[in-house]
Order: sequence, then C-alpha cells, then structure tokens
Amino acid sequence: MSPFWLLTLVPFLAGVTICAVQGTNYILAELVRSTGRSALGTVTSHIATREASYSTAHPVVRWTTDEGTEVEHPLIDNSGAPHRLPEGSQVRVLYTPGNPQHAQLDSPAARSNALFALALGTALWLGSLTAVLVRIGSSL
Repeated sequence: MSPFWLLTLVPFLAGVTICAVQGTNYILAELVRSTGRSALGTVTSHIATREASYSTAHPVVRWTTDEGTEVEHPLIDNSGAPHRLPEGSQVRVLYTPGNPQHAQLDSPAARSNALFALALGTALWLGSLTAVLVRIGSSL
C-alpha cells in the first residue's frame, strides 16, 4: 500500500465520522423541533463542564411547561458563541412534552452550524473518494 492511499484514508474517515455525528445531531434536533413544544425560558446561571481539553459554560434555563410544571435544567448552547447568554436573558426552549428534561435551546445558529459541519464532512469524504477514483482511473 502506497502512502497516497493512507493519505486519502485519513480525510475519508474524518469526513464519514463528521457526517455521522453531525447528521445524527441534526436529525435529533429536527425531531425535537417537529414533535416538541416551545416555551420561553430565563437563563438563571451557568454550569461549567470539561469537554476535551477546555471548559465550557452551559446555561441553566428555567421555563414553565404547558402543563404548568416549572423546570430548571442546564442546556447545551450549540450556537458556536461561548458565554453568549448572560444571566437573566430570555431564550426559546424546545422540549419533549412527556420528558421536559430532554430539551434544547432553539437557535438558528446551531442549525446552520450543524449543516455547515455536515457539508464539510461530505466534502472531505467525497473529495477523498474522488482522489482515489482518479488515481485508480489513471493507473488503468
């Protein structure tokens, strides 16, 4: 196996992995968006978590469900802007009616970030596959 094949294997696998992860995230987000309910919530505080090699502050949001239950839960902000939500700010929350702890922030930036990452992953694996096919075609 020549080094060329190994060089194309890395972006191919990276692209497939990115597509799988971002595709799953996008489908789950759209499922909650289509079947869930929307509520207006207030950011009450932040909780710090350690992701990879850096710490991230996730907003803790309080909202009231349609049934009248008050819920306070940390939510992941996938908008791409760290510490963007100050305490006391109003946010739109999408939640599942039977399980309000399964909620997410309703953010158009999160949707566009997932679509961008999905397009990037597709470009990686498609570009690698094209390079391999061109190499095979030129060797025939």
